[in-house]
Amino acid sequence: MDIQTGNTAEVFDYDGERVCKLFYQGMPYEYVQQEYENARKLFELGIRVPEVFEIVNCDGRCGIIYEKIAGLPVWEHMQNECLFEKFIAEHKKLLDISTDVLMSYKDFLIAMISGGSNREVSGNIIKKISDLPDGNSVLHGDYHPGNVMLTVDGEFVIIDLLNVCSGPKEYDVARTFFLLGNEKWQDRYLKGMGYCKEDIEGYLEVIREMRKYE
Repeated sequence: MDIQTGNTAEVFDYDGERVCKLFYQGMPYEYVQQEYENARKLFELGIRVPEVFEIVNCDGRCGIIYEKIAGLPVWEHMQNECLFEKFIAEHKKLLDISTDVLMSYKDFLIAMISGGSNREVSGNIIKKISDLPDGNSVLHGDYHPGNVMLTVDGEFVIIDLLNVCSGPKEYDVARTFFLLGNEKWQDRYLKGMGYCKEDIEGYLEVIREMRKYE
């Protein structure tokens, strides 16, 4: 049974207690392997993500077997102000974790740019990425209310782990700010995180330019 459909994969029930995130045909194996490794490393760091089990192949499509999470994404509860505040608090908690086992966000962004076949890449965007600050915080890279599950027990679980990397907190804050889209939620999010827009503008400039490569 198809549980969820996304931009890169479909999620199916696997055995009642686990799910298979089955990537669409043509998804490079190294991307699947990267998500698997990200999930394993975050789980080992004690971050609440679905437990990951193995990579499988189904009719030429790669998939990852994950723990099944019973619940709904936070975006289903966006009118609940207390839950949005908890969504912010969970992001703060994630960013307070330091690591040296994840790919640098700069390397990740440059790999994304270089990933397309026959892709023309502007040297200007590479320079902008290279000039950004370094850091060692755990970054989700795609932290938004569709990628945080609220379980039936009231627990928050972070999913969709392909973009996980390490770097300065401000990059992940900028990415979430950008993905929220709605000005009301953006303002509340930034205030809750303790930042103003000027703090993240340099990252936002790169994130806007990166959209054409995603």
